[in-house]
Amino acid sequence: MSARRGVVSPTGKPVALTPVRPNEGGEATYRQRLERLTAEMQASLVYWVKACYRANEPELAQDASPAMTLRDTMNRLARRWQRRFDEAAPDLARSGRR
Repeated sequence: MSARRGVVSPTGKPVALTPVRPNEGGEATYRQRLERLTAEMQASLVYWVKACYRANEPELAQDASPAMTLRDTMNRLARRWQRRFDEAAPDLARSGRR
């Protein structure tokens, strides 16, 4: 049966559910906070990648290690920002329910 558990009538037929519409104020707050966090992440990535590039600029044309350094920098930043988003997720979810 394709109906989800608990979403069937006593006769066993699927029941149509009405869609849940988010509160517009909550949605606007959620979107604003998520966009702010995303903008912070973008600014951080640009700053640190530029700094890493500038620190290794003379060797970039001659060696593969600066590329590895850039990769390592991106991996470190990805872990940092994944943690930030993971920590912010519960608060973001609560702000969207208002």
